[in-house]
Formats: sequence, structure tokens, C-alpha cells
Amino acid sequence: GLEIERSTGAHVMTHQLLAYGAGGALADGDLDIAARMLAESAALAGPRARFDACLHHLFATWLALLRRDSTTAFQQQRLALTAAIELGSPHFEALCRMAAAHVLHEMGDLRGALAHFQRVYDTARNIPNHLLDFTGLMMYAHFALESGRRPRSGLRALKLALEIAKPRNYLSFLL
Repeated sequence: GLEIERSTGAHVMTHQLLAYGAGGALADGDLDIAARMLAESAALAGPRARFDACLHHLFATWLALLRRDSTTAFQQQRLALTAAIELGSPHFEALCRMAAAHVLHEMGDLRGALAHFQRVYDTARNIPNHLLDFTGLMMYAHFALESGRRPRSGLRALKLALEIAKPRNYLSFLL
């Protein structure tokens, strides 16, 4: 996709292609390529559509989390969430709230993380999306069990997540 855009000069989806490329690099553990693609996207001239901004900041949050840069992760997740809300996409709002919960958890703010999970639940229950349900439940279970403060609800979330995952062969979750 990027080669076609570069060779034709038609830059219609460049921001999205670079963001998804960064996401693929992050999933593969290649932080350097992800950073390069996000930097290339950020350097593009002209305004970025809200959806493109949402993707860019969501993957920049993930990169910052992997680099253990909580300040950048916090800033990027706020930008991602704002873009998702302005976009009006409940699916991406839920993903960005999960990223926000992850960042807050990493910063030691379990209460703030759990507040985001409540909003994820409120949003996601109206979206029939098994992967979104699985991801949210797995993240909540991880935080609840790791903190030791909510073991029963963490185990219940883990059980529900695995019940969703098993028939669909889900093996991992985002962030």
C-alpha cells in the first residue's frame, strides 16, 4: 500500500498505512520500526483525519508502554481517547480506554484504571464483538489479580475471557 502511494503520489491513506504498519511492528516486537513509522506519519504535511489521529496515538501509547515511558504513554493515550470520542467510534473508544487503563495501571493508579474499565464495559456491552470482550476481560483480570485487591472479580473475568477465547482459538490480547 505505501509503495503504491509513494509511486503514484496519491497520499490518501498514508497515515493509516503507517499507523497499521507501526502496530504490526509492535505486535512483532520491533520497536525501532514502529517508532520510525510513527515518526514518518507525524512528519507528514497536512492535517490528519480523526481516525488516523486515533490510530497514531493508540500505537504511540503502545510503543511508549513497551519502552516504559509512562509520561509519553499518558500523553498519547489522552490524545488517542480524545480522538476516538470525537470520531464517535465506540469500538475505538473502548480500545483507547483499555490503553488508558493500562497506562494508569502502570503508573500505579488502580482506581483510575478500574474507572476506565467500567466505561469500557458500559460501551462494549452494546457492541457485539467477541475480541473486544475478550481483550477487556483479560486486561481487567490481569490488573485485578496482579494487584491482589480484587481476586474474585479477577478470576471471574479470566473465566469469562477464556470461555470467549476457547471456541474462537484466541491466543493473546492487545496491549
